Amino acid sequence: IQARDKNGDDMKEGGDPFDVQINGPEGPVPCNVTDNGDGTYLVEYEPTAAGKHDIDVDLEGNPIKGSTFHVDINPGAWAGNSSIESYTFVIRMKDKRGDLVHEGGEDLQVKITDPTGAD
Repeated sequence: IQARDKNGDDMKEGGDPFDVQINGPEGPVPCNVTDNGDGTYLVEYEPTAAGKHDIDVDLEGNPIKGSTFHVDINPGAWAGNSSIESYTFVIRMKDKRGDLVHEGGEDLQVKITDPTGAD
């Protein structure tokens, strides 16, 4: 949010009591409004479902210009259904000076683990 004065000029300081309400296809969506102290306000939220989200922004009980805003959230990937089927990588060995080693024969071991550290 960019706060503006009655002439439409950007405000240079914070302190305005913006109220943001977000409604998604499954009901209200919690959000956080952070006053950046420079006339701008960061609004953060995590949609709980794909679909139309209505965002109402009020200042002292009055809707700001353009409110209600409509955002269409597309379904994204879900970690529980995502996987890597194949993965390739290249190891480039360097000597202690940082120069690439162009000959093989070094004893190299690689261990691949999942995020929990299991093999």
